Amino acid sequence: MEILRTYAANYPQIQLLQGPGQGVIANFAFALTHTKGEVIFLADQDDVWLPNKVTTVTEYFETHPDIQVVISDLKIVDADLQVTNPSYFKFRKVKPGFWRNAIKSGYIGAGMAFRQEMKNVILPIPPEVPMHDMWIGLLAARKKQTGLIKEPLVLYRRHGANVSPIITKTSFQQKLNWRVNLLKALHQRLKEQR
Repeated sequence: MEILRTYAANYPQIQLLQGPGQGVIANFAFALTHTKGEVIFLADQDDVWLPNKVTTVTEYFETHPDIQVVISDLKIVDADLQVTNPSYFKFRKVKPGFWRNAIKSGYIGAGMAFRQEMKNVILPIPPEVPMHDMWIGLLAARKKQTGLIKEPLVLYRRHGANVSPIITKTSFQQKLNWRVNLLKALHQRLKEQR
């Protein structure tokens, strides 16, 4: 926290906020309520953005006006930033499409950015949603408004202390329950947005 306080003291545009402390999804939702930029980037605390990330993503949005959510590829690295897999997209077989990602999500918050106007669709995030990034990606995918950037723009750090695993050991029944609840929540939200 001391490093963050130093940055906040030196850069007035940085705000430190105390989240609700109710898990990853609630903390991301809380943070999203405080965002103000035209393009909102999600970030995990220990990943590293490559120097061209912001430029590449904003240029993608400029040249694809119908796209609301962009997901870039990532290099999977260890705690020491050594590459263990050069492409998250290849590792997880990430492709666009609503049903494909409803069954096996390739949407990953560490590589995700979206337009400000998506906040009205995204928030509030229903408690039954398994992960915020899946929710955001599927909301846009339902209207064919997701884009994939195949260039890795993040070093996605994986180590023993990560909050979210890259591959889960969740039972088939739990995954099925999550998907059913997620689809119900998506249907309800899209109905509300009409």
